[in-house]
Amino acid sequence: MVSLQNVNLVFAHKFEAQAVLDFFSLELVDNKEFKIYQNKNGMQAVITGMGFENAKSATAKLGERTLEVGTQNDLNMQVAARAWLNIGIAGHPEADIGTGFLASKIIHRNSGDTNFTVPVLSGLENATVVTVDKPELVYPENAVYEMEAAGFWVSAIEHTSLEFVQVLKIVSDNKKQSIDTVTKELVVDLIRGKLETISDCCAQLQSLVNEYDKAYSLDVASIEIIKSCLESYHFTVTQKIQLKRLVQRYSAIDLFAQLRKITELTFSSSNELIKELSEHLSRQ
Repeated sequence: MVSLQNVNLVFAHKFEAQAVLDFFSLELVDNKEFKIYQNKNGMQAVITGMGFENAKSATAKLGERTLEVGTQNDLNMQVAARAWLNIGIAGHPEADIGTGFLASKIIHRNSGDTNFTVPVLSGLENATVVTVDKPELVYPENAVYEMEAAGFWVSAIEHTSLEFVQVLKIVSDNKKQSIDTVTKELVVDLIRGKLETISDCCAQLQSLVNEYDKAYSLDVASIEIIKSCLESYHFTVTQKIQLKRLVQRYSAIDLFAQLRKITELTFSSSNELIKELSEHLSRQ
Protein backbone atom coordinates (compact mmCIF):
# COMPACT_ATOMS: atom_id res chain seq x y z
CA MET A 1 0.00 0.00 0.00
CA VAL A 2 1.16 3.53 -0.80
CA SER A 3 2.26 5.49 2.25
CA LEU A 4 -0.54 7.94 2.99
CA GLN A 5 1.25 10.14 5.51
CA ASN A 6 -0.37 13.39 4.35
CA VAL A 7 -4.04 12.40 4.57
CA ASN A 8 -6.50 13.33 7.33
CA LEU A 9 -9.78 11.41 7.60
CA VAL A 10 -12.90 12.76 9.29
CA PHE A 11 -15.85 10.61 10.47
CA ALA A 12 -19.02 11.45 12.38
CA HIS A 13 -19.08 8.34 14.57
CA LYS A 14 -17.19 5.18 15.40
CA PHE A 15 -19.33 2.88 13.27
CA GLU A 16 -18.36 4.83 10.15
CA ALA A 17 -14.73 4.85 11.24
CA GLN A 18 -14.24 1.32 12.57
CA ALA A 19 -13.37 -0.57 9.37
CA VAL A 20 -11.20 2.27 8.05
CA LEU A 21 -9.25 2.61 11.29
CA ASP A 22 -8.49 -1.11 11.18
CA PHE A 23 -7.64 -1.05 7.48
CA PHE A 24 -5.06 1.73 7.85
CA SER A 25 -3.81 0.57 11.29
CA LEU A 26 -4.82 3.86 12.91
CA GLU A 27 -4.48 3.91 16.70
CA LEU A 28 -5.94 6.27 19.31
CA VAL A 29 -3.43 9.02 20.22
CA ASP A 30 -5.65 11.70 21.78
CA ASN A 31 -8.93 11.30 23.66
CA LYS A 32 -9.22 14.68 25.42
CA GLU A 33 -11.88 16.46 23.38
CA PHE A 34 -12.32 14.35 20.27
CA LYS A 35 -10.94 10.92 19.50
CA ILE A 36 -7.91 11.38 17.24
CA TYR A 37 -6.08 8.49 15.61
CA GLN A 38 -2.76 8.17 13.83
CA ASN A 39 -0.68 5.41 12.25
CA LYS A 40 3.08 5.01 12.04
CA ASN A 41 3.20 6.72 8.64
CA GLY A 42 1.50 9.88 9.89
CA MET A 43 -2.00 9.41 8.49
CA GLN A 44 -4.57 10.82 10.93
CA ALA A 45 -8.29 10.54 11.64
CA VAL A 46 -10.83 12.12 13.96
CA ILE A 47 -14.32 11.13 15.13
CA THR A 48 -16.39 14.29 15.37
CA GLY A 49 -19.78 13.32 16.69
CA MET A 50 -22.94 14.17 14.78
CA GLY A 51 -23.86 17.53 13.31
CA PHE A 52 -22.42 20.66 11.72
CA GLU A 53 -20.90 22.20 14.83
CA ASN A 54 -19.23 19.00 16.02
CA ALA A 55 -17.77 18.40 12.56
CA LYS A 56 -16.53 21.98 12.39
CA SER A 57 -14.92 21.88 15.85
CA ALA A 58 -13.32 18.45 15.52
CA THR A 59 -11.91 19.18 12.07
CA ALA A 60 -10.42 22.41 13.41
CA LYS A 61 -8.92 20.49 16.34
CA LEU A 62 -7.26 17.97 14.04
CA GLY A 63 -6.01 20.81 11.88
CA GLU A 64 -4.41 22.49 14.89
CA ARG A 65 -2.79 19.24 15.93
CA THR A 66 -1.44 18.71 12.42
CA LEU A 67 0.14 22.16 12.41
CA GLU A 68 1.65 21.71 15.86
CA VAL A 69 3.23 18.38 14.94
CA GLY A 70 4.44 19.72 11.59
CA THR A 71 6.06 22.83 13.00
CA GLN A 72 7.65 21.58 16.22
CA ASN A 73 10.83 23.20 14.95
CA ASP A 74 10.11 26.88 14.26
CA LEU A 75 12.48 26.87 11.28
CA ASN A 76 11.08 23.71 9.73
CA MET A 77 9.37 25.36 6.80
CA GLN A 78 9.27 22.26 4.63
CA VAL A 79 5.98 21.17 6.21
CA ALA A 80 4.06 19.17 3.62
CA ALA A 81 0.59 20.02 2.39
CA ARG A 82 -2.18 17.81 3.71
CA ALA A 83 -5.32 16.32 2.19
CA TRP A 84 -8.64 15.99 4.00
CA LEU A 85 -11.37 13.43 3.31
CA ASN A 86 -14.73 13.32 5.08
CA ILE A 87 -16.21 9.82 4.92
CA GLY A 88 -19.70 8.86 6.03
CA ILE A 89 -23.12 7.46 5.29
CA ALA A 90 -25.94 9.49 3.76
CA GLY A 91 -29.42 9.37 2.34
CA HIS A 92 -30.42 9.73 -1.32
CA PRO A 93 -33.87 9.58 -2.94
CA GLU A 94 -33.09 6.95 -5.58
CA ALA A 95 -29.51 5.64 -5.46
CA ASP A 96 -28.97 2.03 -4.43
CA ILE A 97 -27.80 1.30 -0.91
CA GLY A 98 -24.00 1.17 -0.91
CA THR A 99 -23.54 3.63 -3.78
CA GLY A 100 -20.63 6.01 -3.25
CA PHE A 101 -20.67 9.69 -4.22
CA LEU A 102 -18.04 12.42 -4.20
CA ALA A 103 -19.35 15.86 -3.31
CA SER A 104 -19.27 18.36 -6.17
CA LYS A 105 -21.25 20.95 -4.22
CA ILE A 106 -21.93 21.25 -0.49
CA ILE A 107 -25.03 23.09 0.71
CA HIS A 108 -25.65 23.90 4.36
CA ARG A 109 -29.44 23.96 4.49
CA ASN A 110 -29.66 25.93 7.73
CA SER A 111 -27.52 28.87 6.54
CA GLY A 112 -27.92 28.52 2.80
CA ASP A 113 -24.15 28.59 2.34
CA THR A 114 -23.01 26.81 -0.82
CA ASN A 115 -19.47 25.70 -1.63
CA PHE A 116 -18.01 23.88 -4.62
CA THR A 117 -15.26 21.30 -4.36
CA VAL A 118 -12.43 21.02 -6.87
CA PRO A 119 -12.98 17.85 -8.97
CA VAL A 120 -9.62 16.12 -8.60
CA LEU A 121 -10.70 12.56 -7.76
CA SER A 122 -11.85 9.93 -10.25
CA GLY A 123 -13.70 6.64 -10.02
CA LEU A 124 -17.00 7.76 -8.46
CA GLU A 125 -20.10 9.72 -9.42
CA ASN A 126 -20.34 13.32 -8.26
CA ALA A 127 -23.35 14.69 -6.43
CA THR A 128 -24.63 17.68 -4.51
CA VAL A 129 -24.36 17.09 -0.77
CA VAL A 130 -26.90 18.80 1.50
CA THR A 131 -25.97 19.10 5.18
CA VAL A 132 -29.09 19.07 7.37
CA ASP A 133 -29.65 19.52 11.10
CA LYS A 134 -31.70 16.35 11.50
CA PRO A 135 -32.06 13.18 9.42
CA GLU A 136 -33.81 13.81 6.09
CA LEU A 137 -36.92 11.66 5.63
CA VAL A 138 -38.41 13.12 2.43
CA TYR A 139 -35.35 13.58 0.13
CA PRO A 140 -36.91 16.53 -1.77
CA GLU A 141 -34.06 16.91 -4.27
CA ASN A 142 -31.83 14.59 -6.27
CA ALA A 143 -29.01 15.03 -3.77
CA VAL A 144 -27.12 13.33 -0.97
CA TYR A 145 -28.35 14.19 2.55
CA GLU A 146 -26.17 14.03 5.65
CA MET A 147 -25.25 16.11 8.72
CA GLU A 148 -21.52 16.93 8.76
CA ALA A 149 -19.97 17.84 5.38
CA ALA A 150 -20.59 21.60 5.57
CA GLY A 151 -19.04 21.84 9.04
CA PHE A 152 -16.09 19.76 7.92
CA TRP A 153 -15.60 22.00 4.88
CA VAL A 154 -15.60 25.26 6.84
CA SER A 155 -12.67 24.13 8.99
CA ALA A 156 -10.71 21.97 6.54
CA ILE A 157 -10.28 24.75 3.97
CA GLU A 158 -8.52 26.81 6.65
CA HIS A 159 -5.72 24.25 6.74
CA THR A 160 -4.98 23.37 3.12
CA SER A 161 -5.65 24.21 -0.53
CA LEU A 162 -9.22 23.75 -1.77
CA GLU A 163 -8.41 20.85 -4.07
CA PHE A 164 -7.26 18.81 -1.08
CA VAL A 165 -10.63 18.96 0.70
CA GLN A 166 -12.97 16.19 -0.46
CA VAL A 167 -16.15 14.48 0.73
CA LEU A 168 -17.11 10.83 0.13
CA LYS A 169 -20.60 9.69 1.10
CA ILE A 170 -22.03 6.17 0.94
CA VAL A 171 -25.79 5.73 0.58
CA SER A 172 -27.39 4.02 3.58
CA ASP A 173 -31.05 4.91 3.02
CA ASN A 174 -33.44 6.01 0.28
CA LYS A 175 -37.16 6.27 -0.43
CA LYS A 176 -37.50 2.49 -0.65
CA GLN A 177 -35.35 1.69 2.39
CA SER A 178 -35.86 4.37 5.02
CA ILE A 179 -33.42 5.60 7.62
CA ASP A 180 -35.28 3.51 10.20
CA THR A 181 -33.66 0.42 8.67
CA VAL A 182 -30.12 1.73 9.22
CA THR A 183 -28.34 -0.19 11.99
CA LYS A 184 -24.80 0.07 13.31
CA GLU A 185 -24.06 -3.28 11.67
CA LEU A 186 -25.25 -1.97 8.31
CA VAL A 187 -23.09 1.14 8.66
CA VAL A 188 -19.99 -0.93 9.42
CA ASP A 189 -20.73 -3.25 6.49
CA LEU A 190 -21.33 -0.38 4.05
CA ILE A 191 -18.03 1.27 4.91
CA ARG A 192 -16.19 -2.06 4.83
CA GLY A 193 -17.60 -2.69 1.38
CA LYS A 194 -16.07 0.56 0.16
CA LEU A 195 -12.58 0.12 1.66
CA GLU A 196 -10.98 -0.32 -1.76
CA THR A 197 -12.68 2.86 -2.98
CA ILE A 198 -11.63 4.76 0.15
CA SER A 199 -8.06 3.54 -0.22
CA ASP A 200 -8.02 4.62 -3.87
CA CYS A 201 -9.32 8.10 -2.99
CA CYS A 202 -6.64 8.44 -0.31
CA ALA A 203 -3.94 7.29 -2.72
CA GLN A 204 -5.08 9.82 -5.33
CA LEU A 205 -5.01 12.59 -2.73
CA GLN A 206 -1.57 11.60 -1.50
CA SER A 207 -0.26 11.61 -5.07
CA LEU A 208 -1.65 15.12 -5.60
CA VAL A 209 -0.06 16.31 -2.35
CA ASN A 210 3.28 14.84 -3.43
CA GLU A 211 3.07 16.67 -6.77
CA TYR A 212 2.11 19.91 -5.03
CA ASP A 213 4.97 19.71 -2.53
CA LYS A 214 7.45 18.95 -5.30
CA ALA A 215 6.24 21.89 -7.40
CA TYR A 216 6.27 24.28 -4.46
CA SER A 217 9.40 23.12 -2.66
CA LEU A 218 11.43 25.92 -1.10
CA ASP A 219 14.90 26.85 -2.29
CA VAL A 220 17.66 28.14 0.00
CA ALA A 221 16.91 31.81 -0.69
CA SER A 222 13.23 31.34 0.15
CA ILE A 223 14.05 29.55 3.39
CA GLU A 224 16.38 32.41 4.36
CA ILE A 225 13.57 34.92 3.85
CA ILE A 226 11.27 32.86 6.04
CA LYS A 227 13.91 32.59 8.75
CA SER A 228 14.43 36.35 8.67
CA CYS A 229 10.70 36.97 9.05
CA LEU A 230 10.45 34.55 11.96
CA GLU A 231 13.28 36.35 13.71
CA SER A 232 11.66 39.77 13.17
CA TYR A 233 8.06 39.04 14.19
CA HIS A 234 6.06 36.72 16.38
CA PHE A 235 4.08 34.17 14.33
CA THR A 236 1.40 31.78 15.51
CA VAL A 237 1.55 28.22 14.21
CA THR A 238 -1.11 29.03 11.63
CA GLN A 239 0.69 32.20 10.53
CA LYS A 240 3.91 30.24 9.99
CA ILE A 241 2.10 28.00 7.53
CA GLN A 242 0.49 31.02 5.83
CA LEU A 243 3.91 32.61 5.46
CA LYS A 244 5.38 29.46 3.96
CA ARG A 245 2.51 29.13 1.45
CA LEU A 246 2.86 32.75 0.39
CA VAL A 247 6.61 32.43 -0.13
CA GLN A 248 6.01 29.28 -2.18
CA ARG A 249 3.55 31.12 -4.41
CA TYR A 250 5.83 34.11 -4.94
CA SER A 251 8.68 31.81 -5.92
CA ALA A 252 6.49 29.71 -8.21
CA ILE A 253 5.41 32.69 -10.32
CA ASP A 254 8.82 34.40 -10.42
CA LEU A 255 8.03 37.23 -8.02
CA PHE A 256 11.01 36.63 -5.78
CA ALA A 257 12.32 40.21 -6.16
CA GLN A 258 8.98 41.62 -5.00
CA LEU A 259 8.92 39.10 -2.15
CA ARG A 260 12.31 40.22 -0.93
CA LYS A 261 11.37 43.90 -1.24
CA ILE A 262 8.19 43.47 0.81
CA THR A 263 9.80 41.38 3.55
CA GLU A 264 12.57 43.95 3.97
CA LEU A 265 9.99 46.60 4.91
CA THR A 266 9.03 47.19 8.54
CA PHE A 267 5.56 46.14 9.70
CA SER A 268 3.78 46.49 13.03
CA SER A 269 3.10 42.76 13.27
CA SER A 270 3.33 39.44 11.48
CA ASN A 271 -0.34 39.81 10.59
CA GLU A 272 0.38 43.06 8.73
CA LEU A 273 3.23 41.41 6.84
CA ILE A 274 1.04 38.48 5.79
CA LYS A 275 -1.73 40.88 4.76
CA GLU A 276 0.62 42.89 2.54
CA LEU A 277 2.08 39.75 0.94
CA SER A 278 -1.43 38.44 0.23
CA GLU A 279 -2.75 41.72 -1.18
CA HIS A 280 0.29 42.23 -3.42
CA LEU A 281 -0.11 38.70 -4.77
CA SER A 282 -3.81 39.25 -5.49
CA ARG A 283 -2.94 42.28 -7.64
CA GLN A 284 -0.66 40.30 -9.95
